[in-house]
Amino acid sequence: MKKRIITYSSIILIIAFFIVKYIEFLDVQFNVIYIENSLLYKNYNDLYASQGGNPSYETFLKVMQKKDNRIYHLLKEGKLRLQKDDKENVTFIWFRTNEGETVRNSDLTFFKYLFFKKNIFINFNFKEYFNYKENIIYKLNGNSFIATGPLNTNKIQLQYANKINCKPCKIFVEDYFTQHTYLLIQANNIKFINSTFSNYSKDIICQTFKDMYKNNKDTFLINLCYYNIEDLECLD
Repeated sequence: MKKRIITYSSIILIIAFFIVKYIEFLDVQFNVIYIENSLLYKNYNDLYASQGGNPSYETFLKVMQKKDNRIYHLLKEGKLRLQKDDKENVTFIWFRTNEGETVRNSDLTFFKYLFFKKNIFINFNFKEYFNYKENIIYKLNGNSFIATGPLNTNKIQLQYANKINCKPCKIFVEDYFTQHTYLLIQANNIKFINSTFSNYSKDIICQTFKDMYKNNKDTFLINLCYYNIEDLECLD
C-alpha cells in the first residue's frame, strides 16, 4: 500500500511538473508572438535615427515605457533582451541562457523548450517594421518619424551641375551608380548615417540641405538615393 502511495504520488508530481512547464511554455509562446507583432523594432529604429546613432539603453526603456508598457516590463525584468553584433546590428531575444544559442519561435516545440535551453530569436514584424522609403522626407514627431512628402532632388542636381559646369538637363548617369545614405537633419546640423557617398559629394549634399533647412528647427530623416558627383557625365 505504501509503495502504491509513493508510486501514485510520484506520477502526480511528474504530471504536475509537465503541466506547470507546459503552462510556462504557452506563456512564453504568447509573449513572443505578441512581441513579434508589436512595433518593437520600429520603435528602436526610430530612436536610433533620431539620436543619430546608438541610443542608450536607458533612453530606449523610457521610450518603450510610453509606447508599450507590456514590452517595457519584459525588458525591465530581463526576459526580453537587446543584443548587438560587431557591426552594431540589433536583434532582440527572449532570454533563457547565457550560452548564446538561439532558436526561432516557429521552430520551438514543447519538447525542445523542456530539454534544450536556448534563447528565442524575436523576428521582425515585416508588416509593421518601419522602412524609410527612398527620397521621402520624414519628420520627427515625438519618438517616431512621420512621412511628410517626397524629396525634390533637383536642388542637388543643380549644385552638381554648377560644380561640373554643365546644364542640369544635360547631366547623364547610369542607374547602377546609385548611392545611399540616411540624412539626419537637426537644427541645420547634417549627419550622414551608413553613407556610400564620396566625401566630395557629401560636402555638396551637406551644404545643399543646410541651405534648404537653415531656418528650420525640427528634426528630419531622409533615406537619400542619388549619385556621386564623380559618376556624372555632361552630354554637351
